[in-house]
Amino acid sequence: MKRPSHAVALPAALSALILVTACSNGSPSTAPPAASPAGGKGPLAQVCPNPTVIQLGWFPELERAWALQLIGPDGTIDAAKGTYSGPSKADPSLRIEVRSGGPFVGFQQGNAMLYQDRQILLADQNLDAMLAASKKFPTVAVAAPLEKGSQILFWDPAKHSFNGPADIKKSGAKVLVASNAIYMQALTASGVLDPKQVDYSYDGSPSRFVADPSLVNQGFLTAEPYQLAKRNPAWGKPVKYMLISDMGYPWYQGVVSARPDTVKEKAACLSKLVPLIQKAQVDMLANPEPMIPVIQRATQQMRDPMVATPEMLHTGIAESLRLGVYSNGSNNTIGDFDLARVGKLIDMDLKAFKNLSGKYPYDPEMTPDGLVTNQFIDTSIGLSR
Repeated sequence: MKRPSHAVALPAALSALILVTACSNGSPSTAPPAASPAGGKGPLAQVCPNPTVIQLGWFPELERAWALQLIGPDGTIDAAKGTYSGPSKADPSLRIEVRSGGPFVGFQQGNAMLYQDRQILLADQNLDAMLAASKKFPTVAVAAPLEKGSQILFWDPAKHSFNGPADIKKSGAKVLVASNAIYMQALTASGVLDPKQVDYSYDGSPSRFVADPSLVNQGFLTAEPYQLAKRNPAWGKPVKYMLISDMGYPWYQGVVSARPDTVKEKAACLSKLVPLIQKAQVDMLANPEPMIPVIQRATQQMRDPMVATPEMLHTGIAESLRLGVYSNGSNNTIGDFDLARVGKLIDMDLKAFKNLSGKYPYDPEMTPDGLVTNQFIDTSIGLSR
């Protein structure tokens, strides 16, 4: 298991190293699906809702670039509504609307939004959050654009020298995380960290960490390390960090999910759309340049607390590739689920939930095949090794 402990390094050009391995019968092909003229009735528009609405869990940041990539660089940003919309690259007769989450939806979870607004076809959310609400708002994950979560714990290398979670536990250092950090509840319930050292009052600002460098702080691989080193004059130096996914918590973060009835009733749509989501992730990584200005403009105009810059996005892509956040996993396919891994995640989370006195409306009988499905995955689409 990787337990990274390092400072952020600026990336070299990586796009030439990533190719689509989308093939049939073993023969490679990068040709896009046939597109129909605007206003016609193309292959997606025949089977998918028009517009097809995708609800994000936050602002349209790097982890969610696959959704923007379905439209491409020529979509329209509506900063007031928090949307990015336009014709599908694969079928211009189908319009796609990508909606931002967070403050645009009153900080509601994707599972709740899928039930509140039936126009939403897909929502991006974390698999553990899906499990936590599986009795009240049951949802099914149909694709995993990220092989690992991009969530991290970071620290000041001048204060701590950690090589893994056991070092953090042994140090007794205060660990600052958000109140909804299910992963931390699972890690403490499993004994990976001591519950007494965890502070659940993190508000998303680095100010407490800057003022008290003895803290170990929650963050994202694609955001805080770069922001602190490059854009925070009060800190202005590298931090070290490790992925939560490399601490023994086998989660899937930012999965693409739908209501169970949608999975059944819109199967024809999802069988075409999910492979396009897989391909969108591969295409974005192979050539991020067209979408980098889009992400920058969207985060700026929508007033994301962490406005992206080209350097920040390139750094995030490089680190995410290096640490396996973007990966095929153990096979040659991007976006699919390892059911054994999902089962381990369920076991860890249910153990934590039992100790939380009814905090979460979860289904205690949930199984991996009730929470995720590989039904719509095209196993021939992946990143080249």
